[in-house]
Amino acid sequence: MKKIFIINLFCLLSIANIYAQSQLKGTVLDETQIPIPYADILLKDPSGNWTSDRATSNESGEFKLITEESGTYKISIISVGFEQFDSNIFNIKRNQNVALGKFILEDASFQLQDVDVTAKKIPYKREIDRTVIDLEDDATTSGSTLLDILERTPGVFVDRQNQSIAMLGKSGVRVMINGKMNYMPSEALLEFLNGMNAENAKAIELITTPPAKYDAEGNAGYINIELKKKMGEGYNANLNSYVGYGDQKTNKNFGVNYNLMKKKSTLLVNYTLSQNNLPWNGKVNRRLENGDQLIENQILGFRQNDRVIQNGRVAYDYKLNSNFNLGANVSGYTNIYDGEEYKTVGFLNRASGPDIYDLDESNNWRNFQSAFFIEFNPNENSKLSLNVDFLNFTNNQTPQYDIELNENSSPEILLINSDKNTPFNIMAYALEYETTLDSELNFSTGLKWVANDFRNRNEIKRNQIIDPIFSNDSKLDENIAAAYIQVKHKINDKIGFQVGLRYEHTKTFVQGVEGKEVFVNRKYGNFFPSLFLSYKINDFNNINLAASQRINRPALNNLAPFIYFLDIDQVFQGNVALQPSFTDNLQFDYRFKAFNLSIQYSKVKEVISRFQPYIDPESSLITLTPKNIDMQKTLSAIFSYSFNPISVWNLRLFTTLINTYLLDKRELQEDYSVRNKSIRLNLNNNITLGNGYSFQLWGYFNSKEVSGVNISLPNGALNIGIQKIYKNLTFTLNGTNVLDSQKWRFESKNDEIGYFQTFNVDFVPPQIKLSVSMRLGDQNLELKTIEKSEASERLNVN
Repeated sequence: MKKIFIINLFCLLSIANIYAQSQLKGTVLDETQIPIPYADILLKDPSGNWTSDRATSNESGEFKLITEESGTYKISIISVGFEQFDSNIFNIKRNQNVALGKFILEDASFQLQDVDVTAKKIPYKREIDRTVIDLEDDATTSGSTLLDILERTPGVFVDRQNQSIAMLGKSGVRVMINGKMNYMPSEALLEFLNGMNAENAKAIELITTPPAKYDAEGNAGYINIELKKKMGEGYNANLNSYVGYGDQKTNKNFGVNYNLMKKKSTLLVNYTLSQNNLPWNGKVNRRLENGDQLIENQILGFRQNDRVIQNGRVAYDYKLNSNFNLGANVSGYTNIYDGEEYKTVGFLNRASGPDIYDLDESNNWRNFQSAFFIEFNPNENSKLSLNVDFLNFTNNQTPQYDIELNENSSPEILLINSDKNTPFNIMAYALEYETTLDSELNFSTGLKWVANDFRNRNEIKRNQIIDPIFSNDSKLDENIAAAYIQVKHKINDKIGFQVGLRYEHTKTFVQGVEGKEVFVNRKYGNFFPSLFLSYKINDFNNINLAASQRINRPALNNLAPFIYFLDIDQVFQGNVALQPSFTDNLQFDYRFKAFNLSIQYSKVKEVISRFQPYIDPESSLITLTPKNIDMQKTLSAIFSYSFNPISVWNLRLFTTLINTYLLDKRELQEDYSVRNKSIRLNLNNNITLGNGYSFQLWGYFNSKEVSGVNISLPNGALNIGIQKIYKNLTFTLNGTNVLDSQKWRFESKNDEIGYFQTFNVDFVPPQIKLSVSMRLGDQNLELKTIEKSEASERLNVN
């Protein structure tokens, strides 16, 4: 009966209506008919209230303003050196291209002196299916990486040690770049983001309840990072670099972003080179009851790092004619890492000295990703597109452990060698069609096929003898077939909805290479519906409702087991037995002017929780491995507010509240449950000091959070900076993590077996960072400086 209902719903959706956006076109000229570039175009209602829709004229003075509004409106045009222009009232109909013609601006009639005229973007904007956080006006991006930006994004939690990203208290986050899926494993993705300069980013989109057109993968949803792209013909480039100093070591980064625009083609080039030598140190305390014996020890560790990351991306689009567009992009990533780690393991109830560990580790991660698309537009209302993606990722790890065990009177020397090689291959094909019919109906549908495969070779030797317990040689084949249908309709000027249904069928097969033993053999298919409702009370009040179902498949790197020895009694390892988890999401959003509230409730079954402890009853070996936990319920709320306490002070405030309930049935058939309330505070301040100077103060605080039996303890960071803008140069001096509070701390316990452990690791020491950014070529300037008389005032368009 449920399947019949879903099929009927699917059929109903296919005939539903969808709202299509309208496009306003025009040209801005001066009194001598010379085009005026970079003029700010803003949409107003008849009462003069600003809407959130705006645009900027290109070098030819032309502009295109996209809006979902309908009814009577007018536009305002603001450009430095000209009088503000307000048009006559005109009518906007749904799905209509409105040709507004030419607008002639008059020269300003007063003597000008040093004034900044800025059409400010909304820093935190809620759209029908996502939240958009603008970065172009965020001065704290200078000297930061994309991972740094995500770390202080509301609702996002970055776990650098476990190399994972969570959102709204849930794991399973997928990351896109410019709306394109990034298929890299999570540990490689974090290093990829940590090597990209944040100044190349335009905005971050948090898609916590993704629509049907996106893959159903990822319980927590998607994070889309939009890179900067300028409009109009010509070229522009941004060069940026920084050097950081902390713990007597350096952290260096250089990046370039180049855009070349022609009438029919676009070329985008991004390249980043970073080197991180910052060390880290940590402490682990562990207590374990082994029969009648109580084992208590403390691990003290220090690691020297040398990591060099290169990211490169080239994208090219070409318009063959009015009907055909095609393009391709190629991206590459290398991460060469060498680390030396020194640890001592002391036992509180042992008279002999501590065990001594020397780890020499070399990693070489390489990634190559290519994508090709072709787009056919039979008319201005229809689009058929084909996308082909290919990714090859290779992970080579060769750690060597030199261990001196001092339990007995004479030391015992143990040498552990690990050799891991895991090449991944991913192919993805997507065919999508979108059309607008009868000026009302916009219908989109698509098919997708993804094929994954890897071979994982992981060999562990103890004193040159292969350890069969930890050695592994296996291969994976996984295929995912998907189809979706999606519609969207605006019933009237106030009410609209978007609804869709996606079906995905998955086949996963993992087998040993030599013995042909089968580790995983799964086939399953699922429907994933999504629904979005929007209600516009007035220009300052909006309400959105969203509901969706999601899936989180085990990450390929967890199905390709890895090994890391904390000591000979404890090891981090993958888990080929992981099952997929499923999530039901319900979200409510409310906006009043610059205040935003977002509330989400989710229920996750078979949630994948990283690094849960398992203690072998015979050997007492502790294995920290990903594990499925029966159920997790999460209720979260995000408050955001952006305002100016005084004219020169811009303040962005984000608060995230999360209430989590987790239930799991242990091997002993006893229920384990935990409830936790957590809070995350994000605060960004930017104070304009004049003469191109500004002062920044930003930071975040996380209270404790739960992940299975693990509890992450409070952490945070406070950062300060001063910035100077001189012509096309921007200089920034930052002090990051000045309180040395950005530490990875968590505790884990199991009272039934007398197990308790705490971690306190300092991965990010306090740093001083000096960054320089240079703009070249034609820029869509957001800040224009002119001369002004004492009688005139600073004009800010909010």
